[in-house]
Amino acid sequence: MKQKMTYFFSTKNSLNFSDLRTAFQFSVLCFLFSSNAFSQNTEQLFQAANQSYKQANYPKAIEQYQAIIKQNINTSELYYNLGNAYYKTDQIGFAILNYEKALKLSPEDEDILTNLKIANLKTVDRLNAVPQLAIISWWSTFV
Repeated sequence: MKQKMTYFFSTKNSLNFSDLRTAFQFSVLCFLFSSNAFSQNTEQLFQAANQSYKQANYPKAIEQYQAIIKQNINTSELYYNLGNAYYKTDQIGFAILNYEKALKLSPEDEDILTNLKIANLKTVDRLNAVPQLAIISWWSTFV
């Protein structure tokens, strides 16, 4: 059984143009006020995270930086600071991950490149090249 489809702009309950314009203006105002409050809240949280970092409360700073990321805010400064906080707590893998994310957003930033190099030097599981067997090196020179 098919149901009859009703349309928003039906002839019986039609809205006039001024009602639509008022509804649109109201929705735009709501969006502007909510986005302004949202950005102020994000800025306050970023400042609080930076303050936690300055006070050497790195786990709290990590938590606050991650809360900002959960709000879909992606800046190189945010990932750089988060990488620094992870580095200070000896979570080198997470530090490298966040430095890489920051580098993707700001590829020419020297501070990010420097910290990434330092963090990579601190990795425990770096692999060194295994020397070749004598017979393999002899064969390589022969062929």
